[in-house]
Amino acid sequence: MMLKKLESKPEFSGCEFMIDETGKIPFLMWMNPADSREWRESGYAEDYDGDFSNVSPMPVLALTEIFGDPFAYMLTPEEKYNMTVMVDENIADQLKMITSLEDLEEAINTSLWGMD
Repeated sequence: MMLKKLESKPEFSGCEFMIDETGKIPFLMWMNPADSREWRESGYAEDYDGDFSNVSPMPVLALTEIFGDPFAYMLTPEEKYNMTVMVDENIADQLKMITSLEDLEEAINTSLWGMD
């Protein structure tokens, strides 16, 4: 339900998100990053050298529950590339409790553009 609301917001207009639950960790996936001008102009796109015809979906967040509360784990670029979570002593800096649509927006934006 939150994803549908998110996709209708102007700053996420045209973005397609889905939850991938095929592995041990559910990931929020950005299905069409190549459609985003911001993504094409970012460091994420440098491997594509202007040819965005085969851009893979990008993991954005790992999703979990802690004591029954939903949390998003904001992924570093390396974690996005490997679609994995590499927990270290800074895990608290990468976790955000999701209690509202605004929390989800902040977690996505931080994970995409602030986790370098």
